[in-house]
Amino acid sequence: MRRVALLASMIMLNGCSGFGKWLSDTVTLPGANPNMPYGYSENLRRVQGANVVSAPILPESGNVWPEALPAMPTLEEIARSHNNGEDIKLPELPDGGEMSIGDDEGKYPAASLPDAEYDPAQKLTAGAAGPGTVEIPNSDGTTTLIRPDGSVVRVQNAPSRKQPGNGG
Repeated sequence: MRRVALLASMIMLNGCSGFGKWLSDTVTLPGANPNMPYGYSENLRRVQGANVVSAPILPESGNVWPEALPAMPTLEEIARSHNNGEDIKLPELPDGGEMSIGDDEGKYPAASLPDAEYDPAQKLTAGAAGPGTVEIPNSDGTTTLIRPDGSVVRVQNAPSRKQPGNGG
């Protein structure tokens, strides 16, 4: 049974790469150098000391470089091609005129905008700990106080202090 398991595991191990590749990567013949790089390229044969004959690189006749790209059209040429060759006549802004994006005056009156936005952090700074102190309630019944001088203190909540969830 162990021999069958060993044979089955060896067959499964080489399933992705093929048995020949797995065998050549795993086993070397006696007398072979297991650290020798594998391959048949021209450079590898030269390193191994084999006599390698290669054809020299010869110059080609004619122009081997590609032609220059045509010049990109200008925006004026593109506009003319879209208008059948006619120039575009756009209205000019008169002297002293103003440019608008499309907002009509009076459409959004300034009186309807609020002077200030609601600040949700006001409820954290408007506590009994003093002016400028930030109070952060914690879930364990304590409050973290951050004072204006940068000091941080953690205190137990007073029973008179309103907590979210207990009727406050």
